[in-house]
Amino acid sequence: MGFQGYKYTFRINASHTTSFNSNDTHSHTFEICVYICQKDNAFEAYDITENIILDYLKTFSGAFLNSVSPFDVIMPTIENLGDKFFCDISEILDKKGLKLVRLELNETPQRIYSICEVDLSEEKIGALSRESRRTEK
Repeated sequence: MGFQGYKYTFRINASHTTSFNSNDTHSHTFEICVYICQKDNAFEAYDITENIILDYLKTFSGAFLNSVSPFDVIMPTIENLGDKFFCDISEILDKKGLKLVRLELNETPQRIYSICEVDLSEEKIGALSRESRRTEK
């Protein structure tokens, strides 16, 4: 069965470094595409769904990602960003009766990281949650 749902696209500007040498800091306009379907015929108005995701992304927009939890302890690679965004947005949408089916994140049009639920191990989900909780204290 194929995907039947909605695709929302968001953009945030942020900087990061993927090495321990802070002289390597660079910026991107990240594009985040989320594929969402309704659970149990639940319906959430489009603008409400958009605002929920925009509110989540505000933390990262305009930020130096290496200073934002959990990326102050784990490297803010496109893969780690995608995994974290997928876990968090999934949890937020689940409370609204929506399911995040897939998330795509790109830092350039040529480099797209794509993830869905089956791609994330319980170990990875736990590690992302632990790092977020540890750095929030």
